[in-house]
Amino acid sequence: MPFVCAALVSSLFAVYGIDYGYVRIKVDPPDATVTVDGEELAKFQSGRTRRLKAGLRRIAVHKVGFETESIELRVKPAARYKLVVELAPAKPAPPPPPPKPKPKPKVAQPEPAPSPVDVRPARRPYTRLTDSDVPPPPSLGPPPRPAAVALSLGAVAAAAAVFAGVEADDAARSFDASLDRDAKRQLQSRAEAAATTANVLYGVSAVAVAVGLGWWLSGTF
Repeated sequence: MPFVCAALVSSLFAVYGIDYGYVRIKVDPPDATVTVDGEELAKFQSGRTRRLKAGLRRIAVHKVGFETESIELRVKPAARYKLVVELAPAKPAPPPPPPKPKPKPKVAQPEPAPSPVDVRPARRPYTRLTDSDVPPPPSLGPPPRPAAVALSLGAVAAAAAVFAGVEADDAARSFDASLDRDAKRQLQSRAEAAATTANVLYGVSAVAVAVGLGWWLSGTF
């Protein structure tokens, strides 16, 4: 029974057009082509009302030389709509880009001919030396400046060492002759300090003299 009622209602809708909507379509220019869901409306006239099936309809208006307009319209049963579409002139196509200039062909330049090569062996120049052409042997001359400084330092250190040794001997002899205990203690400290200083100065003198002689012999400044 429900299926029979549904079929009867569908038949009534189909007979009396209840499942259709009515759309008045006005276009500019009036001779433009109108399609609904991809199908062209036959015998279309601008401003006339056309019956369209209920549901979502895709309406397109196009004409050569104009921009195409597309509209989606949800048509309800027994409803009426008014649609006005004005097409805008199509934009002119951009001019094609100018052709790229062709590169000029390269002309091969002839290679220069190689110059002749002299393959004869070169002769060695012969030079005869005389006694006047032989340079004299270099003289040692005065010692370099750093060597002189080192030797002078060695001499000064040696002299100071001798003086310190003499002072140590004097303190030792005074130590032997003195009978005072405090004086002996001071003389002993003095003798030991002078002897240590003399030994250090002798070592410094020996090192300075050795370095000075080495610089002098090697000629290093």
